[in-house]
Amino acid sequence: NCFSTLEDFAAMVGDNSNDFEKQGSNWTDLADSGRCSDVAKLAIHNQIPVMAHSYWSLQRITEPMTESVWNNNTLFVVRLKHNRQDWVNANKYLGQEGDALTELPPTIRDSTALSYPIKRELSIEGQRRLCFALEAEYKVYFRLLKHAKNL
Repeated sequence: NCFSTLEDFAAMVGDNSNDFEKQGSNWTDLADSGRCSDVAKLAIHNQIPVMAHSYWSLQRITEPMTESVWNNNTLFVVRLKHNRQDWVNANKYLGQEGDALTELPPTIRDSTALSYPIKRELSIEGQRRLCFALEAEYKVYFRLLKHAKNL
């Protein structure tokens, strides 16, 4: 009930997405009491476990990785859009000759034809707000790309 559009969500995130209580907040209670801005900030900062997509962000997944892990281990990244080629490259890095992958479906989880209640339209201001709020997530993503041996 808090966000009928992506624009509403971006507005609730606001200009300072870090301005919220990280601990002890039950998001459903916050939503029920009209504190939608706090719910948006909790969601964008991976603090709502039942929202698996936002909870299991790249930040949360890589959080246990120490600098030693980042720098002294081989890391492979498989991106959804480049799934097949990323797997082939990982296998080649590991010494495989030829292409032993079975044929993958042309698209995996392609949702472009589905209709969702929340549309993707977003103003320049909304884009700016989400971009700043997701800055740490972008940094982890680019760090993964930089360290990946198969890309």
